[in-house]
Amino acid sequence: MMFVFTTAQAQKHSQYTNVPLETPQDYSRAEKNVLQAANYILSTPLNKQSNSRSEAMHFLVDWMQGTPAFMFPLNEPIGKISSENPELLIIYMACMTRFVLESDSSKAPDQNEIAYNAYMIFSDYCAEPGNHVTIYGELKNLIDAKKAGNLRDYLDEFSDQPKGKMV
Repeated sequence: MMFVFTTAQAQKHSQYTNVPLETPQDYSRAEKNVLQAANYILSTPLNKQSNSRSEAMHFLVDWMQGTPAFMFPLNEPIGKISSENPELLIIYMACMTRFVLESDSSKAPDQNEIAYNAYMIFSDYCAEPGNHVTIYGELKNLIDAKKAGNLRDYLDEFSDQPKGKMV
């Protein structure tokens, strides 16, 4: 799954411009800024397009692609959901990031734990009317499964299918 963000370069510099992402230590030191970016993305409605949101999305993706500390599963449910609404992919990515960076674990969570908890956050974001997400198709199935307390069972239905690319 490939995606590209494009924005016009303005004279103003992003708050993330001076956050280096070159060494493993840089990625570790950037985690506070990355969590801030994920929280910002998740605090704004889907239809709110701004330079600040775009900059946060770019920074988040750059960090996710380069961090040696975590692998982020892009699996079948988000593949189906984002094929129906591509804008939701970055929301899911912000959910995964929020979960791993807020996790109290002394070791990185496993992929199933990341996916389950990210879908919990993701379904709450999508179900919030103020976020202006149109709910249909696979997204509706996901939200219904969470509401019914069957999210793990819903995700297990996809476990026999090939795993998607890791970010």
